[in-house]
Amino acid sequence: MNKSWMVVLAASLALAIPGQAAAAWTQIGPVGSPINFANNRPGRAPSLISIAGVPHVAWHELRTTPTVNNEIHVARLNAAGDDWEHLGAGASPINRDPAAEATDASLTEIAGVPYVSWSERDASNVFQIRVSRFNGTTWEAVGGAINHDAARNAYTPSLAATNGDPMNPDVNPAQLSVAWSEDGATGSQIRVSRLNAGGTAWDEVAGGNGVNNSPTAVAISPSLIVQGNTGSVAWAESDGTNFEIRVSSGGLSGAVDPDDPATGWVEVGGGASPINHSNSSDGLKPSLALIAGTLHVAWVESDGVNQEVRVSGFRFAGWEEIVGGDSPINRSSTRTASEVSLADLGGLPFVSFTENDGTTDQMRVSRLVPTRDDWAEVVGGASPVNHRPSRPASGPGLISIGGIPWVVWSEPDTTNNEVRLSRLQPDFLDASELTNDTEALLVQRLKTFGVPYPIRFEYGPGAGFGSETPVVTTSTDDGVQTVFQKITGLTPGTGYSWRTFGSDGVRATGVADPPRSFTTTGQNGPGPTGPTGQTGQTGQTGQTGQTGQTGETGQPGQTGETGQTGQTGQMGVAGLQGPLGPQGVAGPQGPAGVIGKVTCKLIKRTKIKCQVTAAKSAGRASVSLHRAGVTRARGRGRLDKGRSGVVLRARHRLVRGRYEFVVAIGKRVVARGPVTLR
Repeated sequence: MNKSWMVVLAASLALAIPGQAAAAWTQIGPVGSPINFANNRPGRAPSLISIAGVPHVAWHELRTTPTVNNEIHVARLNAAGDDWEHLGAGASPINRDPAAEATDASLTEIAGVPYVSWSERDASNVFQIRVSRFNGTTWEAVGGAINHDAARNAYTPSLAATNGDPMNPDVNPAQLSVAWSEDGATGSQIRVSRLNAGGTAWDEVAGGNGVNNSPTAVAISPSLIVQGNTGSVAWAESDGTNFEIRVSSGGLSGAVDPDDPATGWVEVGGGASPINHSNSSDGLKPSLALIAGTLHVAWVESDGVNQEVRVSGFRFAGWEEIVGGDSPINRSSTRTASEVSLADLGGLPFVSFTENDGTTDQMRVSRLVPTRDDWAEVVGGASPVNHRPSRPASGPGLISIGGIPWVVWSEPDTTNNEVRLSRLQPDFLDASELTNDTEALLVQRLKTFGVPYPIRFEYGPGAGFGSETPVVTTSTDDGVQTVFQKITGLTPGTGYSWRTFGSDGVRATGVADPPRSFTTTGQNGPGPTGPTGQTGQTGQTGQTGQTGQTGETGQPGQTGETGQTGQTGQMGVAGLQGPLGPQGVAGPQGPAGVIGKVTCKLIKRTKIKCQVTAAKSAGRASVSLHRAGVTRARGRGRLDKGRSGVVLRARHRLVRGRYEFVVAIGKRVVARGPVTLR
């Protein structure tokens, strides 16, 4: 953006017109019963994934006729983004036995095909782990029996997959794996199986005793993720005194050798109490995720009075709790959190959880701030997510679609539990525009609650749109931010409409309404006539004619005849027209700029030191670095005549490169220009 546009941007912000703010967490679909198969039957324990940017949800839902049992259902958001489509026909589209009890659905996908796992009671009244996939019309069974022992109950499956490399499947094949908890002769074991290459059977990959730290202990609540040919699973295991959170990783090749790191399953960190905040408190409901390529686990842990949400990441030396302390994440340190779900957004951990407010359980989402020294609630307030603040939320799930957080949960209405889904949308504040004959600068102020949110502008002639700008991503600043885009190639003297919207790459995720409009200025005509040139020089005077000859003297007595008068000389030739007059004298040179040379150096990831050479003293000033229309770092210092140093700090890590350096005194920008951060 050139300097003239930057100069007018500040004026545009000052003149911005208030817009209509949108809700932060916004429910998707019909309000009454958005997702359930039947609006009078309770749906619980939802599982949320994204397939090609489209959210898919699985859950179990109770029916009372012709039998009383829970059925597994899966639905996806329709193309319009305003309703849900159920995958499979009828009231029992997935259960192997429509009359059998089925619970604990878990979703994943391979090459755009949804797969679902669940636990279902068989004819012998034993819960079996099942997996099916959607073939576009119906659900079909995948791989046959899964339980380690078909006579033992198996619960809470966690399904995970990788798409592999379709161009080189022999080296990097797609992997479908499932973890579950299964009763043993003593205790219960966490087990892991993968679908074989032919897709006909399941091969257990974690050995006869599963992944337990102790094969005779009670182990529950597995959470599985897959990376290529390696799987990792988190679970809670009793040590006889309390439940410890544990994580194990191993190969998915099917050929198990405990001494071979490529295939054997080894506990990550290990020890008596590798992850819990306290080795004498119960850690429960783990959720495992890769955050910026590193294993992280979230869980809830009792402090003796209530349960606290906690998150740890694995480092070279072992597991390190992120922030830690007595109550790092809960909204209230005296209230109990029940369930958690962990996800990666922009390389930082985000966690959704339910927390009791003294009356009921509220759905909440928190994020690790970029400085990694605190947790901040996304949106916050008494009841930021629940459909009704007085109704208890349960079963939280959190994913990122195009960098935007989506949450799923179950919440009762007046008759039954409804599965609900919301996404974070910006609060659009005020907007403005600046135009000339063929260009416009579109400006929007908004709040994205610390989420680096992708924003676009759409515009078009008349009342329509039709054109979009590239994405501008906001910073992780929790306050009000300003984004802007310059559009070109407009038609002079033409009316245009425009508006701002969030974008996850598939759909608009929040739109600033009502749209704004502007009219470009008319095309300029010919310039004014230049000044009249100077009058040409007067031509030279013609030469004087010759004097006539004197007449002869007459004879005496007679007067001689008077000689004839000489002919008048010819008129001189007219002079040529003079040249155009000279251009007017240039006005006096403007005063020298306040700031001369600026150099900036990155001292630490979020600390910058700049050397500023000033032509005159500017006194106490604010300085800032900008890139892509977003403020990246700020600082204050005294700028005296000559060379001064000033330190700037950023909320998040900066990279070296080209930035814009801005100096302001009070609210007045006195200098700005490009600078290279080295």
